[in-house]
Amino acid sequence: MYNYIPWAMENGKIKNIILVDDDEAIFHTIQIVLNGPEYKLVYFSDVPSAIRHIKSGKGTDLIILDIMMPGHSGLDFLDMLRNEGVKVPVIVISAIDTARAAVKALKKGAADYITKPFELEDIKEAIYGLLKE
Repeated sequence: MYNYIPWAMENGKIKNIILVDDDEAIFHTIQIVLNGPEYKLVYFSDVPSAIRHIKSGKGTDLIILDIMMPGHSGLDFLDMLRNEGVKVPVIVISAIDTARAAVKALKKGAADYITKPFELEDIKEAIYGLLKE
């Protein structure tokens, strides 16, 4: 497990992270990385639920998003976010390990692209790097 990182709770603010992935095991893996009280991880197994959450106006500091999900594409969700003017950084995670998929996600506004299965250190660096900015 990883320890508390002092900068993560600037001014006492909890970092709100949304995970959108149809694989609950990914949620538990991300929880291992974000093991402190300075993070609030909200998990959605489908795109429509995540859309409702974001439109509700609850603060979001980071979105971690799978591409392939039943019913809706994570890339479509990313398009919707950017079209709505949502500027929250997005880390795309996917089992699709091709340069074409990564480039497509980055062109749509993703801040990072990580392939599954991923090393804890890789997702940790991506999350902490984007939250620190």
